Amino acid sequence: MSSELINQLSEELITAATRMDLEGTLKRALAGQEQAGTRREHLMARQVLRAQLTIRDFIAWFGYLTLPPEKVPNSYVGEKNKVFMRQTPLTNDELPQLAAVAPQPGVSYLGDWLSALMSVVLDNAGHSATRDISFEHNRQLGQIISQLKQENMPC
Repeated sequence: MSSELINQLSEELITAATRMDLEGTLKRALAGQEQAGTRREHLMARQVLRAQLTIRDFIAWFGYLTLPPEKVPNSYVGEKNKVFMRQTPLTNDELPQLAAVAPQPGVSYLGDWLSALMSVVLDNAGHSATRDISFEHNRQLGQIISQLKQENMPC
């Protein structure tokens, strides 16, 4: 992957994290961790682990596991079911229905993840929570920086 593509992906993830309130999710995950008698380094290790798991869950599932099914987008690949769809639970006496060809969960997850990423990017359109300056000011700033670079170039 090129560095430009990595930067664009990072910006989309940051925008999605802001739009979907990842900060609030982290705060809720870390709230109430204080326990009398717990050593500070143990508490700190637990908080770091919870923060890591929360961020990993966001990147892995984009928050779709906690949404009601009607708010979860459809996959663009395979059977076009809801992304990250879980198997329906079986009753005690029911046998699972197996496909003629064994499914490939890794391929299925990758298709769902890319579909979810596409939905997240589309939902990010027009959202400017991560922008400190407007697009117009950013363009003007780019022109100023370009002029400064040209003026400071050795002849």
